[in-house]
Amino acid sequence: MDPGVVSESIARQLAHVWAIHRTPAFVEYLLQTFGGEPRKPVRFAGIFSLQMIGGYFFPDLPAGPGPVVEGLWLTDDAGFRASSMRELLSAENLEDNRLEVYNPSRGSYEPISSQPCLFVYLRFLFCVRGDGLIHIENFGFVAWCKKVGKLVVSDQVQIQDTRIKTKMWQGRLVGMEEHAEPPAAADPARRFASWSL
Repeated sequence: MDPGVVSESIARQLAHVWAIHRTPAFVEYLLQTFGGEPRKPVRFAGIFSLQMIGGYFFPDLPAGPGPVVEGLWLTDDAGFRASSMRELLSAENLEDNRLEVYNPSRGSYEPISSQPCLFVYLRFLFCVRGDGLIHIENFGFVAWCKKVGKLVVSDQVQIQDTRIKTKMWQGRLVGMEEHAEPPAAADPARRFASWSL
C-alpha cells in the first residue's frame, strides 16, 4: 500500500475522538485515559494529526536538520482533510478552553490549577517504525498521553493492541502499560512555531 495512503489512514483513525467528543463516550474516554471527569461538556474546534519524522520519537534515528513534520491533517466540523503549518500556527492563538474536573478529596468540581485549559485544537503526533506505531494524544500543555500499538497493513490499515506508555495529567507524569482502546464511534471520520512542512 502507498505510504501516503497509510499515513492518511493513521491520521484519520487517530482523530476518531472527534466523532465522540460531544458525547458521554468521551467522558468515559477521559476517565479511562487520565482518570479525570469533566464538569461540563468538552468542546474542541478540531484535531490536528501530525506525522513526525522518526527522530522525534526515537533517539537512535536522525532528528534534523530539516522539517520534523512529514504530514499534517485536520479533522473538524468540515470533515477530515490535508492541512498546513500555517493553519496549525493560526490555531495556536485560540487556546482558551477551560477544564474543571471532579476532586474526590473535596467532593467538588474545581479548575485544575496546574492544567487550567485544554487546547481548542488538539494535536495528535504519530510515527511508524516497522509494524509499530507510536503516537501522542496532546490535549493540553500538561494533559497528554503517549501510546504505542501495532500497525497491520493489508487491503486496509488497522491499529491494534494500543497501550498507554506515559501520561501527564494534573502536573503528574506517570509511566504505565495499560491497554487503551477508545470507545467505538460511528463512522470515525512543545509548540510548533519552529516546525515546517
